[in-house]
Amino acid sequence: MDVVVVGSCNTDLLSRVPRLPKPGETLHGHTFKIGFGGKGANQCVMSARMGAKTAMVAKVSVCSAAQSAVLLLFDYHIYQGLSISYVTPKGGGWYGQALLLDFSLI
Repeated sequence: MDVVVVGSCNTDLLSRVPRLPKPGETLHGHTFKIGFGGKGANQCVMSARMGAKTAMVAKVSVCSAAQSAVLLLFDYHIYQGLSISYVTPKGGGWYGQALLLDFSLI
């Protein structure tokens, strides 16, 4: 392996809104997407895309959101050669998700 990343594997929740909400305000989003995230997983995928032999080391929850992220990693494993042998499930616990608001293109 050229690069081994020990880190987080999360999902990003992206919504496009007309502007940044005020404290306590609810805005309706124009679009909603679920994407791949986590600093560790992002570094691992980018290293693989640059041609490095890359492995991800992480423990992920067994919840459906975490398993979606693992499936995305599996796609990178198949198409970019990223090793996911050390991405293992853990029972219970928390799973990371980030809410991203995009108001720059509206």
